[in-house]
Amino acid sequence: MAFIYQLGSSTSVRQRKEVIIGEDLRSYTLSVIESLGNFIRNGESPPAKYMKRCHRCSVYDTCSPKKVLVSKYMQELWRNV
Repeated sequence: MAFIYQLGSSTSVRQRKEVIIGEDLRSYTLSVIESLGNFIRNGESPPAKYMKRCHRCSVYDTCSPKKVLVSKYMQELWRNV
């Protein structure tokens, strides 16, 4: 069992949610940690996926999700020419 602490839209609204950690969740979490470790060791990063909330992210300029979308779009255009 574990707890997740969640902040609402204002810092005065806080919720504590209980989460039961079974074997499935534990295995999934460990595989995600291993994947992230591989990305870091290999100097890679996961592909960017633009979402509406991206503009509020602290690594938006580094991630450049819109640039990735434009690049993929242009590659597809040239592939079909």
